[in-house]
Amino acid sequence: MSTFVRLGLVVFSAGVAALVVALVMPYTDPESLATLAKHPIGARVLNLSTSAVHSFARLLEGVSPSASVPSLHHYHPLSANVSKAVQTATARGSDLDWADQRVWQLQQNQVLSPFYTEDELSKLLHWCGGSSNGSNKHVTGSPAVINFDSDVGNTITMTERKASEGENIAVKARFARLAHWVAATGGDVSKVQLGVDGDGLRGLHANGSIEAGEVVLAVPLKVGLSAATFRAAQVLAGSTSAWRSVEDADMFLDALVLSYEVAVHGDRSPWADYLCLLPRSYDGLPVHISDPWVASLLSELPALRRLAAKRRAQLALFGNDLARPALMALPGGRSAILRLTRGGSDSAAASSSASGGGGRDLWLPLWHWAYAAAKTRSVMLAAEDVRHGGSDGALPGGQRPLRLPLSMLDWVQEYGMMLPILDMANHAFDGRGANVAYQLLPDASGTGLAAALVALQPISPGQPLLFDYVGSAELEEGPACLDRWLLEYGFVPNTAGSDPARDCDTFEVTAPDIARAVARIVTTEHSTETAAPAIASALESQIKERLSYRGKDGLPARFEIHVRQPYEDHQSGTQDHVAQRWAVLQWLKAALWDTAHEDGRAPEPASEYERPGNSAMDPSYGDKGVGGDDHGKRQHVERTDFSFDLVSPQSVLYALLQGRWEQLGDLKHRVGQGANGAAYAVPVEVGKDVGACEAANGAFMSEGLRRGLLAVAAAGRRALRRALDQESKRQHA
Repeated sequence: MSTFVRLGLVVFSAGVAALVVALVMPYTDPESLATLAKHPIGARVLNLSTSAVHSFARLLEGVSPSASVPSLHHYHPLSANVSKAVQTATARGSDLDWADQRVWQLQQNQVLSPFYTEDELSKLLHWCGGSSNGSNKHVTGSPAVINFDSDVGNTITMTERKASEGENIAVKARFARLAHWVAATGGDVSKVQLGVDGDGLRGLHANGSIEAGEVVLAVPLKVGLSAATFRAAQVLAGSTSAWRSVEDADMFLDALVLSYEVAVHGDRSPWADYLCLLPRSYDGLPVHISDPWVASLLSELPALRRLAAKRRAQLALFGNDLARPALMALPGGRSAILRLTRGGSDSAAASSSASGGGGRDLWLPLWHWAYAAAKTRSVMLAAEDVRHGGSDGALPGGQRPLRLPLSMLDWVQEYGMMLPILDMANHAFDGRGANVAYQLLPDASGTGLAAALVALQPISPGQPLLFDYVGSAELEEGPACLDRWLLEYGFVPNTAGSDPARDCDTFEVTAPDIARAVARIVTTEHSTETAAPAIASALESQIKERLSYRGKDGLPARFEIHVRQPYEDHQSGTQDHVAQRWAVLQWLKAALWDTAHEDGRAPEPASEYERPGNSAMDPSYGDKGVGGDDHGKRQHVERTDFSFDLVSPQSVLYALLQGRWEQLGDLKHRVGQGANGAAYAVPVEVGKDVGACEAANGAFMSEGLRRGLLAVAAAGRRALRRALDQESKRQHA
């Protein structure tokens, strides 16, 4: 497109825009637009208008109208050849199989270095100096009324540790400025201080006696860092127009906002002190595992692995294709991206150019750190609730304290807000230690909202202030499993079996697993345990053949068994620890029994399906035949005529649960030993050579991730033990 044509289009569009504004302006007051946006047709008109404007702007920029929206399919390792229809139709990835273990393995093969390092963050936050450094030193205490006699400093969320005295001085100064800013904007920070509890955890503590129902802390939402409050909020809709059709796009808005304030405004940002006090590392998040040995441990936790694999792909999609262009489209974003591409600040870029080389592009390290910080520290706000004054109704006079662009309301259901000071309080579940509750209340001026902590009970001076991070969400969705906590927050609450509803486990079952379970049953009843591997090898091909044949009817070759307390089986009316137990048993029947038994009934004992006279069931099995030859050496079995009709799906399910319980016990042992520096043989993954895997032996695992994996494995074993007890009672009933 020539320059003259573009200039003509600009002049023409300016004239049309002026005419439209003159005609529509009388009807565009906020109240009328808000009412219009609530109506389905009105909202569609607004969104179509916005999309048309953005499409016209892309045309002026020379972007082809046929350019496809980036898709999550592009970041699914097993979907390398994406069809044109997929590229242009939808960016949603709900139809992608993230549970396949190869997805996580192939993703990990592409990780050549940590997602971000302390040195890279020192360049990104160069104006902060040494006020917050160290990979395991995160801030979790409130500076509202700073007790300078207490031993406070940088800490790590839920696993805080003391910082050096020099760092404490800088931290205290930033705390003081941050507390003064919050108070000056109408917040109430007079009843809290930093403190350290008996376990060494730092957080918010009461600095005086507080009565039940009293507001302990109030932080106006206007000082929170979010998509509705950051310095480029008014133009955010245009830069994120491509996000509209992408699944879970609103989850990454707060990471974009944080990246913008760091990269563009830096020490000139109103949140500069807050940015400097943020942790430099969130090494408990599974999505950022960079070590191959640690990643191999995660492979044994299918539910966590599936969630982490999808989240890692989403981070790559947004980091490469959506967030970076969005930041460039914001004011000052293009020059900021240029600085990041050159390795950091202007001074760093100049020095690297003078030395004849450039540093690593810091955009992706910034993006991953911003995601980790925002994800672990943000509170979620419903877009409609905030626009209409909170869940309790509109503020006096119909005030709407925060405004997202109307064109974003159709795809932004909720967004995160990082709240200075309040996000330094630690977690405890309601009814299990929480003494304050999070609420949205009118602020001191009555014209806006404040995030408040309200006392649930009388609180003594110096007592830690603890609130439930997920209380409101779990009222609708139920208690979250511990693996979900590890994914979202990088730590797990210490339930230690006191909350069975959070004890969950998910494991995959394939043909080899069924074969091992059957061999376990057979060897227990008729032979020796040393024969189990040979029997399993012989039976595996038959099970694969059955599953393959049934696959034509839609039967999956891989099945996930989810164990949790309790699930109600709507067909039988019983409470089952195995989710959809009836479906699990039906799948096992299809894998075990011939199609002649479609009625689902096992054959009667001593019927025509007598015990087959094959080597697998022969009394002399332990001396020769399948188990070994005359010299006691094990030999491979090519075929067995063992009848699966003699094995019930219920007994196979019990054997599968027992095997999984033992597997998690082994995982706990390896995680614990690995943290102490013990070396393990790292499995060779797809595309990795043996030398690269051996180099990872004895690799360091962060304390936060070690505790998280141990807790998830322990919770899984508790859930499995309850399921085993239930299955055992059924078998003996």
